[in-house]
Amino acid sequence: ENQSELVVLAVLQPKGKNETEIVDTLLERTRGRLEGGDGKHPSFPKTADEQRIKHESILKGIEYPSSVELEKLQSKGAKVVAINCDPCDSKSLSQLPFRIFLEYSVG
Repeated sequence: ENQSELVVLAVLQPKGKNETEIVDTLLERTRGRLEGGDGKHPSFPKTADEQRIKHESILKGIEYPSSVELEKLQSKGAKVVAINCDPCDSKSLSQLPFRIFLEYSVG
């Protein structure tokens, strides 16, 4: 039996927070990487100020799919499932892999 392609979009979009709050949350999560003065990854900044700049730069480059893009995928026969997740909500974020797994396993 031919099944349509399944496309699961994990939309990691913070809800109800301004950019400063989002960056502060991200910095809190990555604070451990500054312990001992090393970034623990060659591309990771070594100071909180450098981390803030990097986080702000990354956030500016994130694009979310438009309804037109989603409709285009569906018109090609794909089943599109969008899972909205607030990356600042630890509970929601921790459940995301399982939610994706469920979509692919039971649809």
